[in-house]
Amino acid sequence: MSAAATIKRDTLRADDARFEVVVIGGGIQGILCALESAQRGLSTLLVEAGDYGAAASFNSLRTVHGGLRYLQWLDFARARHSNAQQRWWFRNFPDLVESRACLMPLASGRGLRGRTAFRVAGLLARIAGMKAPAGGRAAAPAVELLTADAVLRRMPDFPAHGLRGAALWQEGFMPESSRLVIECLRWAVSAGVTALNYVELGAARPEGRGRVRLELSDRSSGAALSVVAGAVINAGGARADEVGLRLGARRKSLLVPTLAWNLFLDAKLPDAACIVLTPPRSGAQTYFVQPFHGRVLAGTGHASIRDARNETRVAPALIDDMRRDLDAAWPRAGLGAARVLRVLAGILPGVRPGHSRLALRPRIVRDSGTGGVALVHVVGVKFTESPDVARRALDHIVAAAKLRAMARPAAGSGWNLADGRDPATRESLLDLATNESVVYLDDLIERRTNAWCDEAATATVTRLVGDLLPRQARAGE
Repeated sequence: MSAAATIKRDTLRADDARFEVVVIGGGIQGILCALESAQRGLSTLLVEAGDYGAAASFNSLRTVHGGLRYLQWLDFARARHSNAQQRWWFRNFPDLVESRACLMPLASGRGLRGRTAFRVAGLLARIAGMKAPAGGRAAAPAVELLTADAVLRRMPDFPAHGLRGAALWQEGFMPESSRLVIECLRWAVSAGVTALNYVELGAARPEGRGRVRLELSDRSSGAALSVVAGAVINAGGARADEVGLRLGARRKSLLVPTLAWNLFLDAKLPDAACIVLTPPRSGAQTYFVQPFHGRVLAGTGHASIRDARNETRVAPALIDDMRRDLDAAWPRAGLGAARVLRVLAGILPGVRPGHSRLALRPRIVRDSGTGGVALVHVVGVKFTESPDVARRALDHIVAAAKLRAMARPAAGSGWNLADGRDPATRESLLDLATNESVVYLDDLIERRTNAWCDEAATATVTRLVGDLLPRQARAGE
């Protein structure tokens, strides 16, 4: 691993330093904001109160959307934008983003989920000049309409009654989304970003001349440090309002929180395609069910909540409702009865309080904080669209004309433990821990490797390095 791409957690060096931009929040939105800032020639600090990508970024459905779904609602602008963002991920991370077939069984009388709607969507994709997920020069993302017999050959136990065939198209998928987050961070660090995880913003006080001093706390050691910032980007995710309050923001309400979750199920699918299921009832939600490390990842469920800080646990009744939906859509697949290996839950922005409906577009708000410091709030919605969110956020701070694009460093290695392709050794794990800012054992198991997907791999990592890395204390333990 090159020294330029090593993520060193050096709080002593950062203490009392001056940065042109400080990004608060180390999910995918904050990391790409930091990368964009460094590529525009700005000295940049990224601070994250927990571990990088540990919240909504970790708990996503791992889909990189190509925009086809928006054409069903005739939203051309959003469709083309999402399609361009999908190509950004394929272009920059061909090793971590792959194309996957999506198969959606269709029934009669389904309106926007019917054969006609998908036929029109495929035509509109070609008219709009959208590209297939594998690359910028490929043909438009085709929608193939299958007959009912063709569907039943692929899914012999799917209900035949009322089946009108299926729509088949390609989407992007990131089976190692945590690794993708870390590779984005390594890219940012190689571009000059200073990155500190487990460092929390405490307070802000004026420093003069439109600058602010940020009081920070090292949560792993308890040590205090401070930095001076010329501009601040609030990418705090579920804590965006809290971060804004500590920064003295004028905007007091940035996030309408909703709870979103996916289920990691001990089940199997008949082939490598993602199956798109809709229970046979009016107004039913659609679920994406896809192969994931030899099992199944299904989502996404949504519910309204009041407090993003205290309501990230999914109630058992909500999980049961989702399992019943899966069984109703495909009774003989056994998805609803499958053991739930993990509930992947996170906070996403909603439309209005008391409703589970997600916001459709990110919020990027120019503001000012303590001492008049330039402050930009970023409330992202989709992982896919985070590169453009970062670009737009930095446009509020410095002109894009100063961009100095830096190539992504060579990918890290030795992390695909759940699939058995990279047998773990004590040395390889310690190398990851040393070079990728691992503070706790859970950081290594969940966000530097994919060991969390497999009980045996988790046990192996714990056995090899559990004596050197502490477990992170969790609420209620």
